[in-house]
Amino acid sequence: MPATDLQTSVNAFFDSYRTAFERQDAAAIADHFAYPGLVASDTGEIVLVPITNRQEWIGRVEQLLGMYRAIGVGSARVLALALIEISPRLVTAQIHWALHTAAGERLYDFEAIYTMTQTAGAFHIAAIAHNELPQYQACLARLTAQRA
Repeated sequence: MPATDLQTSVNAFFDSYRTAFERQDAAAIADHFAYPGLVASDTGEIVLVPITNRQEWIGRVEQLLGMYRAIGVGSARVLALALIEISPRLVTAQIHWALHTAAGERLYDFEAIYTMTQTAGAFHIAAIAHNELPQYQACLARLTAQRA
């Protein structure tokens, strides 16, 4: 796939993914994934979460959406996106995300790397590695202290 077509396709994919999060639509978020898959998180120790099927993943996404509601996430923005085309059907995307309140106040940023597969003409996330949880916890602590 030509680089500009790949960039356009990946940008459209993550725009759809971001919009599903902003709508808090767990099923639509889950539609962006391949199964089985894997999430690797650094929380001070490495945590590996297998994604075995769509229904199980929807439950985990609902937990994440609850965390976002607790701090008032209203929108997400891609601050930077870098792609590596491994093959025509296998791509990595490194994204610097920023999460904001509905009023536009920045809550926190985090980095995520997505391994994406293209099957039947569509991209799906097969694996994610991210550093979001420490940023979330710091944001929650800051907001809790402000409310006290």
